[in-house]
Amino acid sequence: MSNEKQFFKDSIRARSRALFLEQHEHICKKSDRMFAGLMMLQWAAAVLCALFFTPLTWIGADSRIHFHVWMAVLFGGLISVMPAYLAVRRPGLYSTRAVIAVCQMLMSTLLIHLSGGRIETHFHIFGSLAFLAFYLDWRILVPATVVVALDHWFRGTYFPASVFGVFATEPWRWAEHAAWVLFEDFFLVISCREGIRNLKAISIKRAELEVTNERIEQEVAERSGEVKLLLESSAEGIYGVDLEGKCTFINQAALKMLGYEASELLGRNMHDAVHHKRADGSPYPAEACPIYKAIMTGARSRVDSEVLWKKDGISFPVE
Repeated sequence: MSNEKQFFKDSIRARSRALFLEQHEHICKKSDRMFAGLMMLQWAAAVLCALFFTPLTWIGADSRIHFHVWMAVLFGGLISVMPAYLAVRRPGLYSTRAVIAVCQMLMSTLLIHLSGGRIETHFHIFGSLAFLAFYLDWRILVPATVVVALDHWFRGTYFPASVFGVFATEPWRWAEHAAWVLFEDFFLVISCREGIRNLKAISIKRAELEVTNERIEQEVAERSGEVKLLLESSAEGIYGVDLEGKCTFINQAALKMLGYEASELLGRNMHDAVHHKRADGSPYPAEACPIYKAIMTGARSRVDSEVLWKKDGISFPVE
């Protein structure tokens, strides 16, 4: 009994693991498709921002195409097309969502740069992190956070106007921004772990149900086999019919009694084959057969006696 219980537990554990991986992969693939569309949308937004706002932000009232527009088109295209391609061609993989996480953060830095370091644009970083949490994989938050911290440190040191909107800033201001990102990461990691925990719990419940159903079906099949074996070995002639009166089972004793082969009766209407014939041997309507009536009406009426006909035309009474 202990071996059976252990086998049952092992089956549930293996099945729940498979179900969890299947469901998590489905979530990751769905998130990949979402980011594939989001990347293209953000790229278009970056180009429009460079065309209509950046020239005025960076060089006064002279609105013309310059370096920032090409940066939005080329760099924005690079960090948008590559993750979108991976999302379509290699969905569900960790490497794909890690690349998406990095490129999404680079898109945030590009938009911050194009807006001239407007503080409001920094909210794009926090929104992006929230979207990345849809993967229920806290590991991808690590490279995303590192990209933001390095970008703010480098540009905050050498090009502060492009990230903070001012030409002179405190040396450690980038660390303050990185700290706020880590603050959000803390809660997102908790959310991801809770989501994974719930997904595992659902997978275990589903695995228990599936394994239990399989076990019941196996036991039913075994019991049915035992019953069939018992009927096969019975000395009494036994056969079964469906609601249409067609033979579904007949044992060797009945075949010997009637003089038929199993292939001659299985699937055939038993009333026409062996039941109730007139004195001249011709069958009369099945509706007159008490067994036929019992089958069609679902009645539990008992037929005390009837006449069966062998294959060679000899009749004999049965009870």
